[in-house]
Amino acid sequence: VDKRPLKAVKRLVDLILKDTKRLQKALGFKNVKVAYIVNDGRGGLARYIAGTMDSPYIVISTRTLADSARRYGVNLGTAVETTVVHEFGHAYLEMCGIDTSHHDEDTVEDFAREFDHSRNVENSIAILNAYVKNHDQA
Repeated sequence: VDKRPLKAVKRLVDLILKDTKRLQKALGFKNVKVAYIVNDGRGGLARYIAGTMDSPYIVISTRTLADSARRYGVNLGTAVETTVVHEFGHAYLEMCGIDTSHHDEDTVEDFAREFDHSRNVENSIAILNAYVKNHDQA
């Protein structure tokens, strides 16, 4: 647990959670919870905690996230939003019955990017639903 998460990232997370309420509702989430960690031991920016689907629990490494945004020249707000929404994608796929070990990172990243670019909830979720449909048919 990071007892001193970067305030700028924490503020952005709080704003993004408020700004994505419509998306959260459409995904079937009751309450999203976020905790802050120093790092996840694997260099990840954030992680969805499996089994918390309808009230997703996400852990975020504020320092790793901020460093990554700086390193790749990405606006910090964009990096935080796409990271949080990416984790929403994992929660939704698990709600649809897909084990987290079978999630396609490209699909949840496409979902996060689509939402960031368009703010269109329906089009964004359609990306996840197409993956669920194809997964069910496989």
